[in-house]
Amino acid sequence: MKTGYKLGAALAVVPLSLLLTGATGNGYWMIGLPLGLVAACLYGNDFHGELVKATDMKAWSLRRVMLQLPQFATAVVCVIGGVIALAALLWSLRDGHELGSKSLMAVLLACFIAGGVALFLQGIRGPAPEIKDWFAVEFDDVDVRIRANSPRSSPVDTGFPWASIERVIFEDGGFGSSDVFYLFTSVATDPFVVLTEGEGGPEFSGALCERGYFPPEIFAQAMRSSGGGCYVWPPATSAE
Repeated sequence: MKTGYKLGAALAVVPLSLLLTGATGNGYWMIGLPLGLVAACLYGNDFHGELVKATDMKAWSLRRVMLQLPQFATAVVCVIGGVIALAALLWSLRDGHELGSKSLMAVLLACFIAGGVALFLQGIRGPAPEIKDWFAVEFDDVDVRIRANSPRSSPVDTGFPWASIERVIFEDGGFGSSDVFYLFTSVATDPFVVLTEGEGGPEFSGALCERGYFPPEIFAQAMRSSGGGCYVWPPATSAE
């Protein structure tokens, strides 16, 4: 779905759901509210990607504010629309109406409000750092150097000689994660990890194949897959 369609769905589905609910008296039309929330979150993710390309994600700027105005507007619509609808629902209970099926609507509206708040806070924090912002791999004719400063773990600055590689495992990260090389060497017990989406990752992948440590045809097959499989070279024997 294109970014503009996601914005249109996020802004249109809330008043449309409320209008249909009021016109028909059937509270199940409120099911459109969580759908609008999903569209709003997808739209927010698109803008995060644009922010990374357009401006410094760690600092506020006029351009960043202008880019995020639609996201903040969507969040406000979600919160205000949800609060108004929830208040109307609760007010109707004072007139002697039973909660009944309206309990489902109350839960949906509460989720809608919470989602709007989350979308607003997401915009305040700015886009999450990409892998290339905290992971880098460099190499020359002799050595490979890995540097990582993940927000979730301690900094890493390590390396190994090309000649020490004994086995390579390629793990397909699927659609949501980076593909990973696990490099088993003669200089360390634990494998070295290289994220292909990090800085220098594509160049390292090519060099690894060119130097004969991972067959290009298997790498091409692995790159076409998205099921989270593993590819090992040299293949493990039954004794291992």
